[in-house]
Amino acid sequence: MQDHRVFGGIVSFREKTELTKLLDTLTEVSQYSEDLRAQTHEFSNKLYAILGLLELKQVDEAIDLIKEEYHLQNRQHDLLMKQIRSPKKIQAILLGKLGKASEKKVQFHIDENSSLEPLPAHLSFISLYHHHWQSRRQCF
Repeated sequence: MQDHRVFGGIVSFREKTELTKLLDTLTEVSQYSEDLRAQTHEFSNKLYAILGLLELKQVDEAIDLIKEEYHLQNRQHDLLMKQIRSPKKIQAILLGKLGKASEKKVQFHIDENSSLEPLPAHLSFISLYHHHWQSRRQCF
């Protein structure tokens, strides 16, 4: 700078891909963390129910509750793995949503006749995920 005049400048160009990937990963980790919290809470509730039944010497009822939960979880898990083949992230999100729905005592049903094949090359999981959250924000 000479006589308060600029004689040159520097411009730095960076690709946004790295930052976008980092933000996408952070979003996924946040969602995963929230889903794990919901699953942990629901699991704790079930353990307390079983403990309560056992303390009341209701062993048969405790066993029935364990078997019922086991069969329900297996059926839902098997259905998801069979019908949702790709991407695995969708399976993970839906498993998390099943846990959240159970925690909130909301029925979450996946039609046994539905399926999800791999996404076309021009669509990305992240773009669908962001579209989902943008549409949810518009509802509130």
